[in-house]
Amino acid sequence: MIQKTRHSWVGEGSLPIKKKANVGPPAKLSQPVIEQLFVGSSDGIDQDEFERKLYLIRKQFSHQLRTNKKLTQASLLFACSLSSKIIVYKGMLTPSQLFPFFPDLEQKKF
Repeated sequence: MIQKTRHSWVGEGSLPIKKKANVGPPAKLSQPVIEQLFVGSSDGIDQDEFERKLYLIRKQFSHQLRTNKKLTQASLLFACSLSSKIIVYKGMLTPSQLFPFFPDLEQKKF
């Protein structure tokens, strides 16, 4: 999908979390695996166009997950965002638990 739009797959990685953060039993029991995907833009494309392409990639990916019967565990995967501008954090957390749970939010550049 990414290659069809002439963008590049840069890489992926696990989102850093603090497993010992005080988030409560329900949040710990339902904690998903969170992966980040990194996509590079095509040469000569402005950020707004890149953002539109990323949105379409995410929608096409989600559609394939819902319609491909061979993907038996597709319902366990959810792409909540694919953006060059916005980072989305999800969890069963209160505002006071958010920053201690996601250590990158405590960095000054955020």
